[in-house]
Amino acid sequence: MTKQKADELLSISKLAARFELDRATVRKRLTAAGAVARRETAREKLYALAEVERFLTDVGDPLDAARLRKIEQESDLLELRLARERGDLVSMQEVGDELQEVFKRLYQKLAVQYPREIAAQLYKAESPGQITDIMRHDMGRIFNEIREDYTSLFREDKRRDS
Repeated sequence: MTKQKADELLSISKLAARFELDRATVRKRLTAAGAVARRETAREKLYALAEVERFLTDVGDPLDAARLRKIEQESDLLELRLARERGDLVSMQEVGDELQEVFKRLYQKLAVQYPREIAAQLYKAESPGQITDIMRHDMGRIFNEIREDYTSLFREDKRRDS
């Protein structure tokens, strides 16, 4: 710190100009910090720059901080909307609905349709081992189709309806 800076006495108006702050903000910060004027005249109080500098720098206005938070939140919200429009983001409700529909259709395929489709083969089977092999093969085929494209569960209903 230079000697000139240590000795420099400034009024609230000059401090406000130097730190690019409003005079009321400077006064409020100095009062809150308990800063003591080095010299007082009838018209003004003079503060040692070296003593008050820390109170006037790096202290954001709470209103500015609130505005910044609001802008950041609005930005985050816009990013979420954009991600949703692009299809990069879906709601838990949509995922839950889709899963519910997948399990419903899987149940239809395995518990309702499959026994009708496989009944004749199982009837012709000569041993429990053959039944196991037939079912293992068919279940493997069904689950491989679903693994490759689960939406095939939905297409089969459409083919059957037409």
